Amino acid sequence: MHRHRARGELPPADHATHQKTTSAGTLRRMGRCSVKVYIAGPMTGLPLFNYPAFNEAAAHLRALGHTPLNPARHDIAGPIKPWDYYMRDALSLVIQADGIALLSGWEDSRGAVLEHILGDALGMDIRPLEGWLS
Repeated sequence: MHRHRARGELPPADHATHQKTTSAGTLRRMGRCSVKVYIAGPMTGLPLFNYPAFNEAAAHLRALGHTPLNPARHDIAGPIKPWDYYMRDALSLVIQADGIALLSGWEDSRGAVLEHILGDALGMDIRPLEGWLS
């Protein structure tokens, strides 16, 4: 029996019963061939903030007909802004996505972990980048 939640009430935290509603396969069956895929991975402390890996992932996703949502789009030659500035921008991209592609090392990135938590809470299709490319 499905119980309606009161306005503002959060869904149960039992992830075993949580169903993904926006999987890439579902979207393709609905006639949407271009899936918006957010790219999540480590940046802080890496050379060039790991932009080359993000840009390479975006190119692969685009070549397969997906629409990559790439947080590696800021000018890194200018003054660096605080972490929360970039995180707020990244989370605004996550909520636009149908799914999330995880780059290697994502689990060691506090930003990518937050993006994963948000995507999971929104029922997104989340998998390693390789899972989107096969």
